[in-house]
Amino acid sequence: AFSRQTVAYDKPDVIRTALQAALRGLGGGDCDPLSGRPGLGGCQYFNPFGSAQLGTGGANSAQLIGDLTGSTGLRGRSSLGTLDALISGPAAGGAWGSLDLALGLQARRAGFGQGWSALANAGELLTAGVSPDFSATRGATAMFAEARLSLSDRLDLQLGGRFEREAGEGSLSPKVGFAFRADETLTLRASYSGGFRSPPLFVRRGAQASQPSVFDRGAFVFVNTVTVGTPDLKPERSRSWALGTVWNPLE
Repeated sequence: AFSRQTVAYDKPDVIRTALQAALRGLGGGDCDPLSGRPGLGGCQYFNPFGSAQLGTGGANSAQLIGDLTGSTGLRGRSSLGTLDALISGPAAGGAWGSLDLALGLQARRAGFGQGWSALANAGELLTAGVSPDFSATRGATAMFAEARLSLSDRLDLQLGGRFEREAGEGSLSPKVGFAFRADETLTLRASYSGGFRSPPLFVRRGAQASQPSVFDRGAFVFVNTVTVGTPDLKPERSRSWALGTVWNPLE
């Protein structure tokens, strides 16, 4: 099985240095901020006030607005490919009862990455912050076995285990359980199992820009921040126990 998801996201945003230059009269693509003169030749002022729209002040040309506008240019892709093999069925039987077995193998490879525009990479977009590119892949192999042993009409045992190897580390998850039918109306059950969950690629290798609001000296301001993953995160591990009864007083 193979699946892939692609994302294309373009959000217009203000180019930070271009806006700062235009506020000083050095805006526009035809203006050299180093040698130009404010408001002369190809250099233009940007009017940030409502008078630019109301006609009571200098209007901003469409060319100037275009020169001040950039795009986030996000291009992302995630993929997952798996190859599974499974065999199951009756393995043995006799006067003592019966044994059913299931054996399986799996190979898995995942990929995830995001790329942004050069403006977003450099932190030039006013509200997008610094958005770094990242790309990562991860492969894993696993095998599992499960056995169900019926010793009588009253007692069933279940044994199983799964071993998975990823990034040079192995994790084993065991499972054991039983069901005992005390009589036609009452069944007792118990089980124990271990488990693990590997960190997603984004948590290990990803990077995410955000702009949290911070209260600073009497005012709320938005601060550009970047969070990055931790490559050496270990899998989460779990243990679970279950006890139960099934009571069927009526047919």
